[in-house]
Amino acid sequence: MRTVKEVSRLTGVSVRTLHYYDAIGLLKPAEVTEAGYRLYDDTALGRLQNILLFRELQFPLKEIKAILDSRDFDPSEALAQQIKLLCLSTVLCVPPILAGLFFSTFFQKKTREKS
Repeated sequence: MRTVKEVSRLTGVSVRTLHYYDAIGLLKPAEVTEAGYRLYDDTALGRLQNILLFRELQFPLKEIKAILDSRDFDPSEALAQQIKLLCLSTVLCVPPILAGLFFSTFFQKKTREKS
């Protein structure tokens, strides 16, 4: 388990941002101590990794939360898609926002197909 300060140092995300993510339900700590310290486990760090990748693609936090909370969300498939989109935006100089739009459309299509 890591404290919010350790997660901040490890990821470069400010303590204030981590507190905000907790407040909006985007990234909940695995545990909160009696003293009120937030503790994050590997599962929470994996979720934070996904959040950061979606942020890099210019996704709004509300949409990131909806995607990550969806029962159809497949972290390994999402990571593969995010890597492809980041490569696409880098190689073709496509702004991340356009690459993100592609991913959003792809995710919505996959969700509809499973319904």
